[in-house]
Amino acid sequence: MARRRSATRVITRTVQAPRAPSPIIRIAAPAAIRAGGRRAGRAIRRGAGHAGRAVMSEKHTITAIVAAGVIGLLEKQGISIPTLGPLPPVATAGVAAWAYGRWGKSQMAQHIATGLLSVAVNRWAATGTIAGDPRAVVYDDDE
Repeated sequence: MARRRSATRVITRTVQAPRAPSPIIRIAAPAAIRAGGRRAGRAIRRGAGHAGRAVMSEKHTITAIVAAGVIGLLEKQGISIPTLGPLPPVATAGVAAWAYGRWGKSQMAQHIATGLLSVAVNRWAATGTIAGDPRAVVYDDDE
């Protein structure tokens, strides 16, 4: 048989005495003028935040696009870009950026090289020729 308890248990509970509510003081003052709708401002901030995150996640792609645009603007202005033998100026700049990115450990330079070499390959595929420096001499071993 189980042993019986000799004493009863006592449960202690504390109860707070009710207080009188604090008085409400009302002051009549003109409302501040808002610069715009609350909903519109929130939407603009949210849109700007999403755009900022999109730009930061695609910064490598944007870098490649900007590099291709800059080389196009330089060619349009007639600014001379150095070349390496039969390579066109775009490919030369792309190879230089790739080499700097590879051995200089610069991801930004590698993305710039991606954009420039993409433009060079596009021009090669569209025209079928590699248009480099016309004064460049390419030696053939068969002669």
